[in-house]
Amino acid sequence: MQQQPPQRLLLDISKIPKLDIKQAGHLRHFHNLAWQIDGEWRHMGTQEPAQEFLDAYRYQISSMAYGAGVAHFHRLPALRSVFKPLLRRLIHKMLRREVWGYWFNTSLSGNRTDPGRKELRKPWADPVVRENIMYSGHVLLMTSLYAMLFDDDEFEKAQSLMFRWDPLFFGLGPEVFSYDNRSLQAAILAEMEKNHWIGVCCEPNLVFVVCNQFPVHTVRPCELRPANH
Repeated sequence: MQQQPPQRLLLDISKIPKLDIKQAGHLRHFHNLAWQIDGEWRHMGTQEPAQEFLDAYRYQISSMAYGAGVAHFHRLPALRSVFKPLLRRLIHKMLRREVWGYWFNTSLSGNRTDPGRKELRKPWADPVVRENIMYSGHVLLMTSLYAMLFDDDEFEKAQSLMFRWDPLFFGLGPEVFSYDNRSLQAAILAEMEKNHWIGVCCEPNLVFVVCNQFPVHTVRPCELRPANH
């Protein structure tokens, strides 16, 4: 006699804790911010206009990604259709020049962070090739979370992370800095090794332990995924 399938799932969802109104509201707010049109940053104002302080876009965007990732993994694991587009959109926002363009000026260095400096350095626009772990570390962790949570290698493919530098009134033409999750990790590890594993600089001449924790915690999950998944 053929066994009939059960009429209902053998799962009592009433035992699963629900999001309260504030938690759900935060996720709704994340969506509202992430899906603003490119170039619009409503409700994301910062104390410092050049993206140099603790409430810069990079920190707001990455915090939303981590909060969404935790909510998906621990509370709403079946809701891929909501969380995957959200994390993907936050990564897209993270690659906008408004988020990382501060680095060209910051790379000049100065006597606030390097008191013995007598002249400025030659600047560079590539925001992840060296130093600036306060940005590159978050990009690495965000793209690694995306891969691990959704088993998706989108950002592990060549040229999946493109940084386009094309100021209107200075420079010698457009530049594009191409990376993916693995080449970004390689660049960060090369910087760590060059600095004898003390860490990668955030601002010039400054190494902060907390900024280096994000890429350090990312290396192990990256190792768990095959190189050509």
